[in-house]
Amino acid sequence: MDKIKAIIFDVDGVLIDADYSRVEKYRRLVQYFNIHYHDIRISFNNEIKPLVQSKDYGGVDWLVNHLSYYETIFGLQDHHKDYIKKQYADGIELEPEYYPAYKGTKEVLEQLSKDYILVAYSAAKWETTRSKLEYNNINRIWAAVNCGNDGDSNSKERVISQCIEDLGARDIEPHEIAIVDDRIQAGIKIGKKYGLHRIHIKQGIHANNEYVPDRTIKTLGELC
Repeated sequence: MDKIKAIIFDVDGVLIDADYSRVEKYRRLVQYFNIHYHDIRISFNNEIKPLVQSKDYGGVDWLVNHLSYYETIFGLQDHHKDYIKKQYADGIELEPEYYPAYKGTKEVLEQLSKDYILVAYSAAKWETTRSKLEYNNINRIWAAVNCGNDGDSNSKERVISQCIEDLGARDIEPHEIAIVDDRIQAGIKIGKKYGLHRIHIKQGIHANNEYVPDRTIKTLGELC
């Protein structure tokens, strides 16, 4: 990456292992249904946990619709699918220990910070993102941290655009910026739109489409 001066990192799925929080959020959501609706008995360990851990997001969408169906027939007409998705996203606040960084993340970032300006972004709330970074002792390494504050991945373009603007204030052009994301439909697609060098890391949500990355890596250590 000889011409790269700055790197933008997605937080969840790139720096932070989101599997722990994802599984725990669904566990608490299932617990909620089992407590409130006595006719429902969903086995988290047998039915839900393997689905979430497999990253089968078609299956996860099925789960959300399935639980939404129970919400409807048992009387919470105004909640439905949006309620459940909100509960899953930012509605369930977890303790910091459910957001561990991938092994070696701190050391890799410290090494990269010697040669590049580092910026982080997330669709999650600033308070939640700050807690994740502080817990893993990777909060002081960033030139900027930009957050969507709503947990909606659709806000990522706005957040990434802000990262590019922040770097532009340092006289860094888009073609001198690399973006690292685990989601091709999110950071990689947006990176192509803005002319960034795109690095797809295969440790989060995988997808294949026309928005191909410039480079694919398995761990952050491959950037050093």
